[in-house]
Amino acid sequence: MPEVITDIQQVTPAWLGERLRENGYLPHGTVVQIDELEAAQSSVSRVYYLGIRYAGGDGETAAPPRLFLKLPNPGLTRGDREVEFYRAIAPAMSEAYPAAELPFLRCYDAAYAEDSGRSHLLLEDASATHFALDGPLPLR
Repeated sequence: MPEVITDIQQVTPAWLGERLRENGYLPHGTVVQIDELEAAQSSVSRVYYLGIRYAGGDGETAAPPRLFLKLPNPGLTRGDREVEFYRAIAPAMSEAYPAAELPFLRCYDAAYAEDSGRSHLLLEDASATHFALDGPLPLR
């Protein structure tokens, strides 16, 4: 299992290129630049929107120009269930229903460390079509 990222400073072009390559999204070329476009903090996690630039390769890559990195806050949440969903359940659902538009984001990397309870998710950036609420909706 890959090393769990616990801080945005650990996300380097070399690390990201390795994760994308290992997960089949960057067969050729390299990550040359990562720009932190936006960051946000919630009660359960820190999230980062990243702009990615690549060099080399054949121009036909599944590597995205933008990513969403989610780092759960230490001690507040365990990411094992979310990582398990993206590592096992989502791929099984996609395989079972290949023509369906399933309601989950594409996951480019997911890692969980059982000893610390820490995790990270590197997901498709859906900020162009989706948004997060600042707080819970009131119940009526």
